[in-house]
Amino acid sequence: MIVLCSNVGNYHYQESNPDFVSILYKGAGGPVFRHPVWIDAVEHIMERCSRDELILILGRDAADAVDGSACLKRFNGNIVGIWRGADEFARKNGLHGLFTGELITNPKQARDRGIMTLQIHIDEWTEYVFTCLRKLFDENTPLEQVPEKLKAMSLQDRKYSCYRIYDSFIYL
Repeated sequence: MIVLCSNVGNYHYQESNPDFVSILYKGAGGPVFRHPVWIDAVEHIMERCSRDELILILGRDAADAVDGSACLKRFNGNIVGIWRGADEFARKNGLHGLFTGELITNPKQARDRGIMTLQIHIDEWTEYVFTCLRKLFDENTPLEQVPEKLKAMSLQDRKYSCYRIYDSFIYL
């Protein structure tokens, strides 16, 4: 797994708790690059990696840094993009993999989707979904199966089912 992280505010979870993000990749054994200091190193590493390597992009700034990069397109089908509107970025750039659409990151966004909650519950949800995702990554679950498996996991745990975790993840 190669991880590309934003280091600035467009990645909303880093603002509240960077530990949420590290759940996805901590101990996975691959390099973690933080924007903006990594662009040359990323291209160098990615040119030499297997096309089967999972590329995890966390945040719009990280995605913009490799926007249109041929090295990123080598990994089509093995790309995971997590930030609000990642699916739009993927469509615009002809990328394939697992991407997020609308994410609930604060109580106002939750209310807009008909869910009444507090920030602490959204933080718990975030930790839960990232833990579930990491489990699926560790099990080498094909990315096209992840949304359905997240749905099954969230429905098993009634505490989190109201957040419709599976609705946020789209396989393109």
